[in-house]
Amino acid sequence: MSKWMEISVEVPDEAVDAIQEVMGRFSSGGAVVEKVIPEDNPLGLEPTKAFVKVYLPYNRQGLSRKKRLEEALWHLSNILPIPTPSVRYWEEGEWLEAWKKFYTVLHIGERLVVKPSWESYAPAPEEVVVELDPGLAFGTGLHPSTRLCLIAMEKVLKPGERVLDVGTGSGILALFAAKLGAREVLALDIDRIAVKVARENVARNGLKGKVKVRWGTIIRTEEAPLVDASALKPFGLVLVNITAPVIKSMAKELAAVTAPEGLVIASGLIQNQKEETAEALSTWGLEVQKEISSQEWVALILRKSRP
Repeated sequence: MSKWMEISVEVPDEAVDAIQEVMGRFSSGGAVVEKVIPEDNPLGLEPTKAFVKVYLPYNRQGLSRKKRLEEALWHLSNILPIPTPSVRYWEEGEWLEAWKKFYTVLHIGERLVVKPSWESYAPAPEEVVVELDPGLAFGTGLHPSTRLCLIAMEKVLKPGERVLDVGTGSGILALFAAKLGAREVLALDIDRIAVKVARENVARNGLKGKVKVRWGTIIRTEEAPLVDASALKPFGLVLVNITAPVIKSMAKELAAVTAPEGLVIASGLIQNQKEETAEALSTWGLEVQKEISSQEWVALILRKSRP
């Protein structure tokens, strides 16, 4: 059985979004926030404690990410009051049971519903339900960037389109794309664990015929192979919910895999990153049509201009 590292930092409420964004860069599933009401304050009349956490595999790659994460937090501590992160080690089975308490049935947008695999739920006729086990890849729809991406997709996805999901994590975006009418969906991730979890979620939702999950990427990296060009025929809709630096680094490739007049939904951005990200994408013919936001988080809907 594999072992995992839980890296946790207690942060003030006003710093949660910034620290979650930074820590999320080092885990394929991003960072999650746990808020705890102190025992001496059962009515919640005072601010709760907030912990930002990521999980990394206890192996060479995970230890390398842990070192880089700790360096990033040290630099951030010169600006924000951040204590030294704590590290806890979990066996895989223990982790799964511990994190079930954070996930319940979640409603997103007008009719999207995320149902954890261990919960029961009777949907309304118009609702679109995805059953999800985040496993060690996270990605349940709890994070604002995921919710924004889903809200945008619900508005713009046309039935019959081909969809590409770059950095699929648990597969949540790919699954909803298929259930909203996509003809076929290709979901990519550079993390083998994310690929395994996403494939399990595809099977759980009966979508093997529509959603294909692959270990790979659209840009050159040491962590995963390039996906062969034959699989990357232009897509009508491309989803990328990662981080601003990564989105900017793959701007050319995102444009290349998007069909003329096709759309890209870019999420995982915070407010002060949207202008430079939009500029990088516009260089390759992807122009912002609309943006939607939640607190400090922003998702951009971009259209590819014709040559």
